[in-house]
Amino acid sequence: MERHKRLVAANKLALALGQSRELLAQIEAGQAHPVMAAFGLWADDGDFANLTQEIYANRERQSR
Repeated sequence: MERHKRLVAANKLALALGQSRELLAQIEAGQAHPVMAAFGLWADDGDFANLTQEIYANRERQSR
């Protein structure tokens, strides 16, 4: 019961942050993992894009 309450709360938050209802329905039906609710929510955030670039640059430096 507690797990279901957390899933419902997470889905409401994901929906409020702009996640698609289709993906949330897939999660509810067990067709997608619940972690997918967060996938893509920050794609248009410039800081996220910069973070991604920094990670790739650090990995490149470390691989040398």
